[in-house]
Amino acid sequence: MNLKTPYSILTHLPCCLGGLFKRFDPTLVKARTQLLLKNRFDPFVTKGGYKIENSQQLYCYWDFAWEAIVFRGGWPDKLGKKPVIIDVGANYGTFGWLCRKRWPNATIIGFEPIPDLAKFCKRLSCYDEVYPVALSDSVGTAMLFLDYSLGLTATLGGNSLLNYTASQIQVETNKLDSFNLHPDFMKVDVDGGELKTIIGGFKTFTNCPFTVIECTGKQRHKTVAELLQKQCKKLYLLGVDYLFHD
Repeated sequence: MNLKTPYSILTHLPCCLGGLFKRFDPTLVKARTQLLLKNRFDPFVTKGGYKIENSQQLYCYWDFAWEAIVFRGGWPDKLGKKPVIIDVGANYGTFGWLCRKRWPNATIIGFEPIPDLAKFCKRLSCYDEVYPVALSDSVGTAMLFLDYSLGLTATLGGNSLLNYTASQIQVETNKLDSFNLHPDFMKVDVDGGELKTIIGGFKTFTNCPFTVIECTGKQRHKTVAELLQKQCKKLYLLGVDYLFHD
């Protein structure tokens, strides 16, 4: 398995620091500090206009906008003015919202199986379409396990870092390839359902120029990486929890 890191922290340190100063948001830093020290924070609106009310939103916005983890790898600079972007596991729509800010004329499609969160994403008005289905390796129904510890998130495949014993709901499942999409970029965050998502979307993954997948845990990282490398020419380690391919 050939995992490489696209960027050296030392050689790109000035750019990273410059980006941090450019994105500096006092209210965001204050909330992150409150969460760290007090395990709670006061709801707020970021300087970009995104309302954050729970820990799940804060963690996502911090990763995407402050640390900009998903926006590394060079792919943003290679997209045109009207890219097609797929957000698999849209959750509270943080990624879609940030993409709409950056690419106003993009086509942004979200997949979010939790009914309340799918409605939340639609109300953000940053997605052209939000499909309320769980992407998997088969078409039908499945049990979705919910976790409320950070806000609201869910899994089909399990994630040992979260508590998915609170409740469960039955949701529709479908294959990514069934939608016949031709994305320029995909972000995948499905908390343990990565393998099923990839298996049900081999064609889409293979033809998509750039993809970032959150993949927590060394063994899952390795398994997903090996599966992806059969389809993709390159694969990189992007931060601690993300895989990137181009």
